[in-house]
Amino acid sequence: MSDNTNVTDSSPSLTEGMDALAELNDLFSEDDEKVKESEANVLSQNLTGFASCFPDWDLHPPVA
Repeated sequence: MSDNTNVTDSSPSLTEGMDALAELNDLFSEDDEKVKESEANVLSQNLTGFASCFPDWDLHPPVA
């Protein structure tokens, strides 16, 4: 006698898994323009914060 236990009966099907992944991708994906704008904003804030660590004369030395 052979034991024909089918493991996939209790697990979600491949199409259900793919649907779930597609749904997650839709939830967490953003437009390229929105991502680029967000990155530029963060970089600008980081540079402004970094520049505030130095006195103005250090960033723009007087030219003789």
